[in-house]
Amino acid sequence: MRDGNWLVGHGMAGVTFTSGQARCEATVSIRRDGTAHVRSAATDIGTGTYTIATQVTAELLGLDIDQIQVEIGDSDLPYAPYSGGSGMATSLSAAIQDAVGKLLRAFLDLVADDESSPLRGRSPDEIATTNGRIQVVDAPSIGETYVDILARHGLPEMTADGERDPQADGASPLPYGSFAAWFAEVRVDADLGVLRVARIVSAVDAGRILNEKLARSQIIGGAVMGIGMTMLEETVFDPETGRIVNATLRRLPDSGQRGRARPRGRLRRHAGHGEASRHQGHRRDRRRRRVSRHRQRRLPRHRPAHQIVADHR
Repeated sequence: MRDGNWLVGHGMAGVTFTSGQARCEATVSIRRDGTAHVRSAATDIGTGTYTIATQVTAELLGLDIDQIQVEIGDSDLPYAPYSGGSGMATSLSAAIQDAVGKLLRAFLDLVADDESSPLRGRSPDEIATTNGRIQVVDAPSIGETYVDILARHGLPEMTADGERDPQADGASPLPYGSFAAWFAEVRVDADLGVLRVARIVSAVDAGRILNEKLARSQIIGGAVMGIGMTMLEETVFDPETGRIVNATLRRLPDSGQRGRARPRGRLRRHAGHGEASRHQGHRRDRRRRRVSRHRQRRLPRHRPAHQIVADHR
């Protein structure tokens, strides 16, 4: 297509991505003042682990966001996997869910023989949590707060440990993941070669969204990275071996070359001096021989890297 001096093209891509849920542990406590404390060795690299852990804990315990304290990022805390593969949110949330379930059962066990508790004899299936209290599902007026239970039994807090292991006892991981479709409109100036990404539209099915703002930010981030990779990077594959031809940093000086980088620039400015010019040329020849040998080690001898790049272009 053409729009004035702009060449216009449209593209589409389908996406599927499997989440990397892994084993994770968490500890959840409820204190005498009605606040909750969550601990796990999980990390937040900017993806919102603190936010997600706070939201999930608050929802499960029926507390406000400002009543939750999340402590992560310390290897002395309960085990958690590394952040990556879009798996931290689901792994940690599942561990917190398990810990909260055990904690609520511990509260019910505590009042099981307490004649003054309206929750006496109730089972986990009969109760719900809201406004800092445990109440009967079918009769919301029947219930009491965490603070009242702890105070009556003289306890400073109650704690439970939770764990999520998707492959416990050799179980196979469940088939789940995200799906998406991406559409792009790209324009190129026919005379100047200027490239413009005019529009990008995406439709994403990521399952249950724990935090809409964080999920939207990740989708936008994927678009930004895709634009940068497409417009500013080039990956050249050898069609015979499938290897990436330009997968090295050979153009950057290593520690041994760094000391010679500055003198080489001075020699180039004074190329009129015969000795300096010859010295610079000898270095350039040695560098070319090193690069040639390096290419031959990485690829079949009958397909040198420079030939593959030339064919690709």
